[in-house]
Amino acid sequence: MKKIKFSIYSLFILLILPVFFLESLTGFFDINKIALRTSRNFFGKESQIVHTISDQNNISNNLSCHMKWLSFDPVINKIFFDKNDKAVDELLNCSLLHVYFIRIFAPADMELAQKASVIYPEDPGILFWLADGIEKDNPDQAEQLFRRIVELQPYNGRAWHRLGRLVEQRGLFSEAISCYHNSCVNNDPGNHGCLNAGRLLEQEGRYEEAIYYYSLSRLESIRANADRLEAELSSQNP
Repeated sequence: MKKIKFSIYSLFILLILPVFFLESLTGFFDINKIALRTSRNFFGKESQIVHTISDQNNISNNLSCHMKWLSFDPVINKIFFDKNDKAVDELLNCSLLHVYFIRIFAPADMELAQKASVIYPEDPGILFWLADGIEKDNPDQAEQLFRRIVELQPYNGRAWHRLGRLVEQRGLFSEAISCYHNSCVNNDPGNHGCLNAGRLLEQEGRYEEAIYYYSLSRLESIRANADRLEAELSSQNP
């Protein structure tokens, strides 16, 4: 299992590393775009990496950052991740891409997430990292972070759902329905946006709207609620 993890990780590093050298030698920007898309897919769709790999003015800085990472990398060097290593602070301030590398090793470390959010306050992935980690103990701050994420990424269905859950807990049902709607129509990650929009609308007696949202779900078990509700309405109005 360790060998498999190392192979996947190594493949990813090998994909990114040539970008720095190819750019400085040939300026193959299409390759950089592929690397950026790969980074986004690797870290999750909520991420919006704005790392300036394709900015020729930052070639030397990018290369310097990556060399720092390679000298620190816990996998390559076969050491435990130590967040107190001075290299971690240097990498946090060096490159957003390498913050995402750090996140792989410390996904639950909110001290690092907080530091990263101060350095990169406009990156949705970093904000989601922080919001996700503090939601249980600090739902108010998490709510504000999710609000900021959907401002930056209106199509982020996952963030819309998390925001909807928080405002529903505060009794703001109309706003929660709106949030769940936005989650539902933006790929419905987790298959909860359409379900929860339908659930709240059904509770409010807005049955036709509830049926509509239930029917939008990818899951047959959730679409079955639309059939159930239609059958109930038909039995009440024969």
